[in-house]
Amino acid sequence: MNDSRRDAGWLAASSAIGGVLAYVFFAGATRALGPDDAAPVSVLWTWWGLTAAAITFPLQHWITRDVAARGGFAGVRALLSVLSLLAVAVAVVGGAATWLLGEPLFGSRSPAFPALVALVTLGSAVMGLLRGALSSRRRFRALGSTLLAENGVRCLCVFALVATGVEEPAAYGAAIVVGHLSAFVWTSALALPRTGEPPARSGLGLLLGAAGGQLLAQLVLTGGPVVLALLGGAPSEVTALFVGLAIYRAPYIVAVGVVPQATGVLTTLVLERRHDQLRRVRRVLVAVTLAVTAAAVPVGLWVGPPLVRLVFGGEVVLDRWVSAMLAAGSVLAVANLVAAVLAIVHARSHASTTAWLAGVVVAAPLLFTGLGEDVRIGAWFLAVESVAFAVLLLSVRTARGLRVAAP
Repeated sequence: MNDSRRDAGWLAASSAIGGVLAYVFFAGATRALGPDDAAPVSVLWTWWGLTAAAITFPLQHWITRDVAARGGFAGVRALLSVLSLLAVAVAVVGGAATWLLGEPLFGSRSPAFPALVALVTLGSAVMGLLRGALSSRRRFRALGSTLLAENGVRCLCVFALVATGVEEPAAYGAAIVVGHLSAFVWTSALALPRTGEPPARSGLGLLLGAAGGQLLAQLVLTGGPVVLALLGGAPSEVTALFVGLAIYRAPYIVAVGVVPQATGVLTTLVLERRHDQLRRVRRVLVAVTLAVTAAAVPVGLWVGPPLVRLVFGGEVVLDRWVSAMLAAGSVLAVANLVAAVLAIVHARSHASTTAWLAGVVVAAPLLFTGLGEDVRIGAWFLAVESVAFAVLLLSVRTARGLRVAAP
């Protein structure tokens, strides 16, 4: 138990520090280049966030579940060549698409940033494979170290570039790619042994379902400022919404690092058909989510706006009701992360995609009300997260989900 608690503490601390290092990297790049020249780096950083959600996270949790279910890496090894081809295909398509859109995205038709887009995609796949291999072996301290190393290396690169007077944006973009190279510190973990039962059927559908769901989840979590801009929100409102989401996303960043510890345990509960314990997990998740969401509302009303002004300057004003909705929605985002892991271990990962699509459709009318633009986005964000949470929970309490996961 003590080892488990120490592992959980290390994962939480590593996630938090890794998140801080991510902010340090981007702040350093922005200060060194200025807001205009840093724009293409911010686009690449956004792409990294999407690939981390759609590739790294689902790959990590799928590997952890598959190893627990089969007693080894046979299923992962069987799909390794297919997964490699998919990663290369996504990298090529992403690089080509961003090259065609180079002028609006990066301010030039230079191939440098599209090439970095492709490399970031491949790096996210390698990180997913590494973290899945470490999680499935219960090497949680090493897993936490990968979280520190990835953004730590990026920060070191930025410091070196600033110290040597480099002002080329592509060099700072390359630092994002170099962060992925830290994965090769754990090369032994990337060697997958020939263990476990051979797969009776491919687990590719499960992985793709998780990838689609997490991509949509990330777009909902980070896309509010873009939607606000499209609705005609003032630039100051867009900035306030962006920084508000950035602050309230901190617990989510920690949760992303911590939840891998639960994936193997939950998979065992599913495979052993321990229904009572699974029901208890769901009930605790619902109870904690409702309690923390309720507590987040007054925090958003009274603490969030002054905190935003303190951290980002007095000119950044976040409406207190928008702040409350962002705070509550961010709590639900963490709950949805846990619910998505439950869907993966129940072999119901397609439910994640269904849940987020349902949330977007149900909440869409809120974007066309007569409320202020920023209030509409806050209400939309909260509604999408709420609907997705309800759909995900319903998807994992069915008997069918348990039968699918059984060996």
